[in-house]
Amino acid sequence: MKNNTSNNEIKDEYFLVQTFINILSRRRKIICSVFFTIFSISIFVSIFEGIFEPKFESKFKILIRDPIDYNEIFSSLNKSIYSIDNKSNVDLPSLIEVLKSNSITKKVIGGKIKDINIKVGGGDPFRGYKTANGILNISIYGDSKENTINLANSLSKVYLDYSMDQNKKMLTKGINLLSKLIPIQIEKIETTRKSIAKNKEIIESIKINAIEKKLLINNHNELINRWNYEKQYLIYLRHQISNLKLKKSNTYPTWQLISKPVQDPKRIYTSYKGNLKIGFISALFFAISIGFLKDKIKNNYYDNKEIKNDFDKIIFSSVPYIRELDEKNKYFISLNKIISKIGSNDKYLKLEESFYKLYTSLELNLNEKKIKSINITGTSSGEGRTTNSILLGKLVSDLGKKVLLIDANFRKPKIHDKLLLNNNKGLSDLLIGKENEWQNLIQKVDFNDNLYVMTAGINDKNILKLFKSENMINLINKINKSDLFDLIIWDSSAIYDFSEARLLASYLDGVILQISCGITDKDKAKDCFKFINDSTKNLLGILVSTNKNIF
Repeated sequence: MKNNTSNNEIKDEYFLVQTFINILSRRRKIICSVFFTIFSISIFVSIFEGIFEPKFESKFKILIRDPIDYNEIFSSLNKSIYSIDNKSNVDLPSLIEVLKSNSITKKVIGGKIKDINIKVGGGDPFRGYKTANGILNISIYGDSKENTINLANSLSKVYLDYSMDQNKKMLTKGINLLSKLIPIQIEKIETTRKSIAKNKEIIESIKINAIEKKLLINNHNELINRWNYEKQYLIYLRHQISNLKLKKSNTYPTWQLISKPVQDPKRIYTSYKGNLKIGFISALFFAISIGFLKDKIKNNYYDNKEIKNDFDKIIFSSVPYIRELDEKNKYFISLNKIISKIGSNDKYLKLEESFYKLYTSLELNLNEKKIKSINITGTSSGEGRTTNSILLGKLVSDLGKKVLLIDANFRKPKIHDKLLLNNNKGLSDLLIGKENEWQNLIQKVDFNDNLYVMTAGINDKNILKLFKSENMINLINKINKSDLFDLIIWDSSAIYDFSEARLLASYLDGVILQISCGITDKDKAKDCFKFINDSTKNLLGILVSTNKNIF
């Protein structure tokens, strides 16, 4: 059981990988176009920046944290007071982002800032040296030597002013906080004083015994000690406020410029390697994303597994893609030439085998259900149904069966073109009453004695009206009842798009729904499947036709 589960998981993973590869392959045109467009833009931008946007660098260093640790020195101080003047706890990533923000850099004068790079100073992890978190190494980039050094001097001043402003704000908060504590402390002193006075009155009373008097004296002494401490603490608070006010009045910045701005005499060139790497990754990501998005939006079937998951009808066969049959392909040749090549090499052998498989699947229905007339239908034009109908007729006739092909696609008749036949007269003449004997309109093909064709003829009448006529129903019955043919294959327009195709499907013994991978829309295929199943109830199965876009 575990082995089966493991095998299924491997198959699922292989299917996902194969699906991913197939999507990349069938969307390769748009993926390549988007990729080369974005990547070309990144190359152009890199070259443009390198030639027309020169960059120069100036550097300086700032000490933002006192290297002496005062924690031990001031450990006896009240923590809330000490924290007001303690600058050791600095959130460096946040500080660096603030220093690079527009609210700070907009105050810089001297030219246009191209970029600012701020790194924590010092440190060598390989030698065991810790990073100097109290030092910032700052690089500023401009478009000329003169501008860049001016920018660096201005930026260093802005940073020092910023540190002084921030320190003053912090000191103001500290002064306000301590000022709020003064009234509270005075109230505590007064409360303790009153307790001392009251306790003294009780001690001097003659009504208490010696033991009680001793306890009261001890308590009295504790109150006096507390009172003295609270008065000292009040003095300390006032002293701290004075110190903070004195520091606030200081006009010197709290940070120090330990290395003045220095100009790099050499021009800084664009990192082509880095830019191209970013451009390549970005182009690849966007190209694949757009390819997958287009594949998702198109909502087509692309493989047999998808089709089997959506339909419970058997898939009769899968017709391989032959580029010579594709009218849009430069290698396209006439169907007559293709027919002459069938069985000549592996490619055409696979084509032949797919139609033999289709007929083998059909044969059971033909014999058991006495099915004689069939139609290969689909959702839209361009799916290759006419070609598949002709090839099925040819291969069945090769087995010694008499086959009649009837072109009922009055909108775009194709059989006569593909087989190089005359279309002056055909099915339309029988339906409008110009001809009465259907046998007279049958033409024989050159390459097979058992394959016959009735072309569509020339029609300019109401197509739907012709298909609804008694002439159509009578003709189908006559041909079916005759012993001239073992199989009659009707070619028609798409059943999803045209009502006459739906009518024809309801008249015939059986219908094969063709799903062309890479072309057939999923929702349309489901609608056609539902209509044939619910209305005509003569769906025989599904024929899958592959397409070059799925590989």
